[in-house]
Amino acid sequence: MVVKDEEIECEFERLDGYLFVPPNESKEQLENELEAAHRAGLTGIEIVDRAPIKDFDTGKCLRFPRQAQFHPLKYLAGLAKAIRRDGGRIFTGTHAGKIEGGDVARIETEGELVGLIEKALKRIPAEYLWVAPTTGLEYLPHDIAVQKLKVLVAAAHATGGVKA
Repeated sequence: MVVKDEEIECEFERLDGYLFVPPNESKEQLENELEAAHRAGLTGIEIVDRAPIKDFDTGKCLRFPRQAQFHPLKYLAGLAKAIRRDGGRIFTGTHAGKIEGGDVARIETEGELVGLIEKALKRIPAEYLWVAPTTGLEYLPHDIAVQKLKVLVAAAHATGGVKA
């Protein structure tokens, strides 16, 4: 576990979590959620008579055992420290146009595209250079395709005068 291995002080603890339906809502929702959780392999989830909340009767609810609770900013600070210690770099304010996983992960950024456009401008006058996405964009999920196009347009504008 990262918190333990990296000795991140983030007030980490394990607590049971509870899911209950609002008053006057169907308890059938709980059965559906329980079945879905079990199908997903979360077999430790169970229906209990009520959550252990002193002044509020939840009625029947699902108990999710050993959920993590921690201070997210303290966790992220500790994680960032560990990443930098091990030679990793963290980039903020950078739009990722494309992410490729694998043994050597790669992220296509606006800065990378600006470099490619500037390289092309050394051989092709700006009035003849059009920046366009590669074929296959139509096969990407919509949100990824839109982000890729935004990065592409931003890179074209950053080089000045190149049409996108």
